[in-house]
Amino acid sequence: MKNGILKILYMILTILCCSVMVVTVASAERISVAHEIILNGDNLSLGDVFPEVTEHAEHILAPAPTAGQTMVLTAVDLQRIANAFDLEWSPQNRFDRSIVRRNISYISKDDISKTINQALTKKMHGQKYEVELLSNNKKITLPDSEKPEIIVKNLNFNNKTRALKAEISLKTLNNETTVNLTGHAYQITKVPVLSTRLRKGDIIEEADIEIISMRLADVSPNTILDETKIIGQTPRRYIDAMHTIQPNDVRQPLAIKKGERVTLSIKNDILNISTIGKALNSGAKGEIIRVMNISSNRIIEGEITGPQQVKITGSYVSSL
Repeated sequence: MKNGILKILYMILTILCCSVMVVTVASAERISVAHEIILNGDNLSLGDVFPEVTEHAEHILAPAPTAGQTMVLTAVDLQRIANAFDLEWSPQNRFDRSIVRRNISYISKDDISKTINQALTKKMHGQKYEVELLSNNKKITLPDSEKPEIIVKNLNFNNKTRALKAEISLKTLNNETTVNLTGHAYQITKVPVLSTRLRKGDIIEEADIEIISMRLADVSPNTILDETKIIGQTPRRYIDAMHTIQPNDVRQPLAIKKGERVTLSIKNDILNISTIGKALNSGAKGEIIRVMNISSNRIIEGEITGPQQVKITGSYVSSL
């Protein structure tokens, strides 16, 4: 009987010991480490590394890494921190670590160029420019997740050399970063081009024209900049899409083709005569061509006034 009681007591003690061990392990497991830490502030605190800690959670362990940089807390580092604050934590293996990064925002050079462009346009009284910044970096990193306001504080531009210097402020609610940039600015102009290739005989319509921006230095002096001077014209040969157009590239559509029968007319205060002739040249409205009076076989010249219409003037009036 006595032996049976002892066995029961032994079993109870064993269960109690196991319970204590479970409670102890559970307590230890409550302390976990953050393996990926993204900081919004300027410092790394104990609570950032061990999120479940309440006491000393605000204690600063180290400055936050700079924007774009990474801090690595190895298993040894983490163990030292845990020991320093009497935390029941130990690494699972020697590869246990925490990676610390700064919460950052990226500002592209394109966004900065647009802002500088706006400031330069205002400075140059509305003249448009294309800003090209000199930097190998495609973007700038800032220690803040908030998208900053881009402010041009100082802007210097040499119109002869096209050299540009700008002092830029990147400002958020909590931070302000000043960046000095250099580059060049090129004056641009609007140029009408064809959106598709057209050939001789095609009539250029408004829908065929696209307006693009080009650096003024890349535009030849004779380039047509007024799209109204292109609409209604036809290519002399062909014009490729997205190519600048010169005056010699286009002409008015032919109103008369060589060999066609045309109406020859004289209209003035005294005479109003018309007859049939034959065109010896092709031509557009307003051009002078040679025609033959079919009745007399005389060759005369006249001005094209419209499709198959030729007006005879001057010394050729008597020849009609």
